[in-house]
Amino acid sequence: MRLYARNPRRSGREEVNQLGDIPWVAAHWKTNPRVPLPLSWQWTRAEAATVLQSHWRGYLARHYVEPEDVKIKIS
Repeated sequence: MRLYARNPRRSGREEVNQLGDIPWVAAHWKTNPRVPLPLSWQWTRAEAATVLQSHWRGYLARHYVEPEDVKIKIS
């Protein structure tokens, strides 16, 4: 960004604080959007633990079979 801001050939001297402020970069990002980050990179450890625990508890609740529900009829 420093090279872009100090380029003598560039017309105009508007302030460039972020990479997205450069016009050709913004145009490129519109046509080629970035792939979203995986959730494992977005979540904190506490958020990830909460999601993992809730999914595990839901799995156990749906797949656990009570012993009295399983009755073998012997005739």
